[in-house]
Amino acid sequence: MADSRNFTLYECDDYEVRLEYNMDFMALHLPVVYKWSKSVFLSMAAKTAEIKDFSLGLGYPTLHCAVSENDSKTIKLAT
Repeated sequence: MADSRNFTLYECDDYEVRLEYNMDFMALHLPVVYKWSKSVFLSMAAKTAEIKDFSLGLGYPTLHCAVSENDSKTIKLAT
């Protein structure tokens, strides 16, 4: 597998979203959420939907999502 690149795609006061990609895959990392609220969840859901559309437009068959297995709220967002 080719080496991947990873960078912060979006950062605000409440959360951070990182993107990792190479020729084989694109993965969204949701590693840091500083504050959880309904508005933060809706904002993150809109951002992840935009990123998914972007990745599909680039020709990736799917967008992978990396989250902590102990973070139930972020897992809910990812699904």
